[in-house]
Amino acid sequence: MTVQRAAERFLTEGAGWVGRYCFSYGEHYDSGNVSFGHLVACNEFIVQPGDGFEDHHHGGIEVVTWVLEGTLLHDGRDRVGRGALQVLSTGTGIEHSEVNPGPDPLRMLQMWLVPADGGEPRHSLVPAPVQFGVVEVPLRQPGAALHAGPLVSGQVVDLPRAPFVFVFVADGTVTVGGHELGAGDSARLTEPLRAEARSDARLLVWAMSAD
Repeated sequence: MTVQRAAERFLTEGAGWVGRYCFSYGEHYDSGNVSFGHLVACNEFIVQPGDGFEDHHHGGIEVVTWVLEGTLLHDGRDRVGRGALQVLSTGTGIEHSEVNPGPDPLRMLQMWLVPADGGEPRHSLVPAPVQFGVVEVPLRQPGAALHAGPLVSGQVVDLPRAPFVFVFVADGTVTVGGHELGAGDSARLTEPLRAEARSDARLLVWAMSAD
């Protein structure tokens, strides 16, 4: 088990936004931290009202965005509210925008995975999970499964069994393998463990195959 504390993430401050990255991203490069399983990015963004990311290009990746606070406006038409997820299979390539329509700050966790194949771009929205468990996200990478949702204080859950398991604490405090993890902390596991919520929390876990 390898733990990365929130303060150890790469930091970038843009115009109206702040990004914190668990893996090498943008101008931040660490040859020993480019991926874990199929996961190549786990970025937490805080975006102020009226700001965000205007039209930009993506291709050849699966993009899963979990809105933790506020509202995400995608391409000027799709509103993704607190707790909901947006899934983009970028396939052969897309141009899109992601902005905060306000009035409150937007906090979102955006994750990139390398898909098993390409294909035409597609987009879907997934409602906010009401409890921690498997979230049905339509990915082109069959070797990746997402588990996410809220935990109540004292709740204990078995983490999934997989060659690669990535754990991210969005809110609250959770103990995994004897390590106490707070908001923004993450862990990379290669053996099955349990998670215990020390307070009300929100937890995200990727279980990934070695293929």
